[in-house]
Amino acid sequence: MGIGWAGRVENFTTSTKRSSDGTRSLKIHNSGARDGLQTINHLSNQPSFTGNISVDFYELSDNRSKGSVFSAADQNNSNYLIFQIEGSQPNFVYRIQDQQIDSKIPRTTGWHNLTLNVTKHGSYGTIDGNSLSPLGVNYSLTDLVTISLGRGWGKEGNTYFDNLRVTSLPDLPQSQQVILDSWSDEVYRIYKDSDLSEVISSLSSQRTHGIARSLSDQAMMHFYYYLRDNRLNDLDKAKWLTRIVIDNYQYWGKMWLSPITTNQLAFNVWGMWNFLDSDLRSDFLEILSISSLLFTQSPKKHKNGYTF
Repeated sequence: MGIGWAGRVENFTTSTKRSSDGTRSLKIHNSGARDGLQTINHLSNQPSFTGNISVDFYELSDNRSKGSVFSAADQNNSNYLIFQIEGSQPNFVYRIQDQQIDSKIPRTTGWHNLTLNVTKHGSYGTIDGNSLSPLGVNYSLTDLVTISLGRGWGKEGNTYFDNLRVTSLPDLPQSQQVILDSWSDEVYRIYKDSDLSEVISSLSSQRTHGIARSLSDQAMMHFYYYLRDNRLNDLDKAKWLTRIVIDNYQYWGKMWLSPITTNQLAFNVWGMWNFLDSDLRSDFLEILSISSLLFTQSPKKHKNGYTF
């Protein structure tokens, strides 16, 4: 990246008074009426750059920070995102083009992390790890050329920035399966060793149709990872969870929701059939027979008057 600035060179120094990462920070001074916008600009040397631009900003929280700005823009500065400090606003201002949005993030004293996320599908901001995409996305900002750190027009005082980081986004996966696996791998990481004892105990004591289907989902998750990675422990867990659902779900053939649970369990058993012992196969076929009778023995009258 190249560097340029707008304003007087002497207004850009470093300070050891405040630092978030290391021993000194960037200090941008504005003397007030005789100074316009004082800003240092980082210019990308890549024509279509996307990535995350992050900087630490020191908030003084008593209006001495007013006029501080951090922004990202495309080649012609026609599309941009801005974080700015307005003296009258207790929260950070999130700006998409000319639209000023209350970020709902308070300007508390100390260091805050401001991040601008520029992607091919649009761009949005993050403050201290809190995504602002629900408040608005700039769908026109799809590549990055200019990053600016500054202090605005005639706003007397000092602004402190530190630890500017620019991270390129990884290339998009080349297949849908890679995308799906990246999601399912994270789900597997979170839930693969979960203690399900409390959930299982409630399966036989409550009207827990959702729990039965959730445990069936867990079984399918483990079976998938057995097939993909040949993890025998996952196959054992898949069969164990299938047995748990068969033995503990209390509503086979008794309620209209039970065929939905049967359908979900059947999908698992179909996939695992060659790995199941004869007892588990027989018990499932019995459940399948019981569930199929719910809608075939006699018409059912709904409380609203219609028959199914």
